[in-house]
Amino acid sequence: MHITQECPHFNQCSGCTLPLSLDYKPKIYEKALDFFKNREIDAQFVFGELTQWRYRAKLAVRNNGKEIVVGLFKSHSHEVEPIPHCLVHHPHVNWIIHVLKEQFEKFGIKAYVENTNTGLVRYIQCVVNKDSEKVQVSFVLNQEKNCPEVIQNIAFDLQQKYPERIHSFWVNFQPSVTNVIFGNDWLYIAGEELFTETYLHQQVAFHPGSFGQANPKLFEKILSEIALNLNLHDQLLEMYAGVGTIGIALSSHCRSVTCCEKNKRSFEAFKISQRLDLKPLKCIYHCEDQLDTMRRLSGFNTLLVDPPRKGLAKELVDEINSNQSLEKIFYISCGFDSFTRDVELLMDGGWKIKSASLYLLFPGTEHIETVVVLKK
Repeated sequence: MHITQECPHFNQCSGCTLPLSLDYKPKIYEKALDFFKNREIDAQFVFGELTQWRYRAKLAVRNNGKEIVVGLFKSHSHEVEPIPHCLVHHPHVNWIIHVLKEQFEKFGIKAYVENTNTGLVRYIQCVVNKDSEKVQVSFVLNQEKNCPEVIQNIAFDLQQKYPERIHSFWVNFQPSVTNVIFGNDWLYIAGEELFTETYLHQQVAFHPGSFGQANPKLFEKILSEIALNLNLHDQLLEMYAGVGTIGIALSSHCRSVTCCEKNKRSFEAFKISQRLDLKPLKCIYHCEDQLDTMRRLSGFNTLLVDPPRKGLAKELVDEINSNQSLEKIFYISCGFDSFTRDVELLMDGGWKIKSASLYLLFPGTEHIETVVVLKK
């Protein structure tokens, strides 16, 4: 048996659906093994820490009628379940939520009320830096571009009191009646404005509104696996690049990297990463949509895709299959059903799976991250 600890919130919050044990693998695991076994591929199962692996958390702030609660929504509900002793959170996430809850109660901060669209604080995002383990805090406020003085004072006081634990404070403004967590406008308040993490010895900058990996330690193992399958002559095109974490990390392992992503905020973070490097990055970035990126395929011999759960567009798969310059594809998938659909289409186009790994990136959930290398 590989059982670690029994979470006190299990079956109450919507976060974990499986015990934190290697004896309870996601249902998709067996399906994935069969998929690769039927194609004579020995897929590797890779896991890291089963607890304290989550370095990023977006938590709802509501009032249960007695007090402010901070946590996750219960399944199929708008009721928030507090999770102060969450086992998958990095300890600094649980700690800062406890501290902030005390501050909210001390200063009479009102939690958001969905039915009336009233109250001040809707969500708290916590991001623990994987290098320093300092936590960046973002308050999502239910108002326009004006941060109340009380929120600023809480941020300034806590930043001064805990400089060894707190990285920075930001505010996001979300006044709309919506389930979308973040609004468009951000305000830096206190601490270190620049947030960077190191992946394969390369610095990557992140804006608090940018996508980042919740399990950065295990994610770096994915990057290491890909790096081992690259050659210094490879010209790599990365699609769905986000802030460029993958491309920047791999830039010293190949001839060149071109990152493509349509999110403008991610592009701004990439430009900061460029300025951080002491030598010019072998990595460039195009802020464009998928159709524009598809036209670039002919200039590269290696493609890396890390699409959303819905997978690749049929038009992109067709373009890949008709391309004559591509020799190698890295496919990182967070949705196994769309992955199998796409890979079968690629195999119909002449591509062959050379290796496959199944990463337990989110222990306690039914999720498996699939990483494959395909070659002609």
